[in-house]
Amino acid sequence: MSQASDSNRTRWFIATLAAYFCLQLAVRVALSPSTHLDESEQAVLTQSLQWGYGPQPPLYTWIQWAVFTVTGPGVLGLSLLKNALLFMLCLAAFALGRRATGAVDGGILAALALAFMPDLVWEAQRDLTHSVLAALFGLAAVGALVRMCDRRRWSDYLLFGLILGLGCLSKYNFALVAISLIAAALTLPEGRRALWDKRLLVALALAALVIAPHVIWVRTHLDLASASADKFKLAEGVTPWAATLKGLTKALTLTLGIVGPTALIFSLMVIGTKRSAGAPEPQPFMPRMLLRMLLVAALLVVAGAVLFHTANFRGRWFLPLLVAVPVLASIMAWPRLSQPRIRVLRTLALVVVAMVTVLLPARIVFAERLKRFEPLHQPYARLAPQLSPLIHSNTVVLATTKVIAGNLRLAGLGAVVVTPDTWTVMPHPGTDVLVVWDATRQDELQARFLEMLEPLGLQLEPATRKFEAPCYYHSSTMMELACARAASSQPPAVSRTH
Repeated sequence: MSQASDSNRTRWFIATLAAYFCLQLAVRVALSPSTHLDESEQAVLTQSLQWGYGPQPPLYTWIQWAVFTVTGPGVLGLSLLKNALLFMLCLAAFALGRRATGAVDGGILAALALAFMPDLVWEAQRDLTHSVLAALFGLAAVGALVRMCDRRRWSDYLLFGLILGLGCLSKYNFALVAISLIAAALTLPEGRRALWDKRLLVALALAALVIAPHVIWVRTHLDLASASADKFKLAEGVTPWAATLKGLTKALTLTLGIVGPTALIFSLMVIGTKRSAGAPEPQPFMPRMLLRMLLVAALLVVAGAVLFHTANFRGRWFLPLLVAVPVLASIMAWPRLSQPRIRVLRTLALVVVAMVTVLLPARIVFAERLKRFEPLHQPYARLAPQLSPLIHSNTVVLATTKVIAGNLRLAGLGAVVVTPDTWTVMPHPGTDVLVVWDATRQDELQARFLEMLEPLGLQLEPATRKFEAPCYYHSSTMMELACARAASSQPPAVSRTH
């Protein structure tokens, strides 16, 4: 095809991609003003800028804070950032695919192949945050390294170092991507020539400089940074090697769930085919490096499970690494794909995204008929005005869960909203504490939460008030919030993160 034709196809594809994510944004904003867990957490944490917030690195929260300064706290800002990152992720896949295959259609196929990953096409739209940003930096790191190996300019080394640093600030397990990527590149002549260079030390120093303030914060706030470390502890009565086997089995199962559809679809498309006549071979460096990166990462995961007897893995932990699989599959399959097969793959990807666009909101709108209930049905925007008369200038709202806290903040309650685990993270007056919990599930506060109040120097007062409102899309279901003042038995806690 001519250069003009390629440019037109690229513009049309990018415009179509942008229109799709704008549609997703509009549907999400219209669907419900309430949020799931991860987005609720961002609503809580973005009340102030800190070098760290807890067991997740702070970059996503910083960006979300910046978005909220423009849009104001709400679903619009949350969904705008999410869809912008997914849009850029698709553009990164397009750029890698086009670079490797030398064809615009190869880039389009690589971007559309992301639709075959359930964690991206469905789960990311539903509730992921940090993992989406880390996945974007995962592909960006691959692109930066390939560019660095091709051109070997100072700017390429600095860009690579910056991406590594920002990736680690997006999610800690991005370090697995960085280590695996560099190790894989060192096994190839092109990679060794670029990496065996003093400028790599400058790039790594830049990455270290980017993450240094947060590392200092972690060292001084180990209790907050390791708050979720309990998930790695051995269950009672489970032997270390039984935990290791369970962990490896789970890691394999999760990996197959994430990349299995992609592998199956592309395998079916190339089985029994030969290399298309006249089809150029993809540049070998990128697919070889990606294959070796995945192999190195697999060895590191196995080694980690064996050494630390890790039994618990989550699919989202592997997303920054496995997001490269659809790109790799499209590049490797490209020389063997005829035009009819390429059209089949495109059509299948478009069917998937069309189904997601319909089913994501349908699961909320028709939830009552399906006998489902999710946080998006909870009517915090209807309950917040009933709580507002209890809010004073020195009030801090202490919610029992992040979902309650985040949604009350998005509903414009007009007070600092925290949970027990963010009490020392969020600066707040702390002189008038209003404890809020979901009375639909529990009429009185659970003993576990009452015990959590003691280290905060708080004691719940006996007077309780309750408010209720009908749930969204559940006309026959009411949600009830309860609240009570908590008296302070010691001076207000001061944030330790300044």
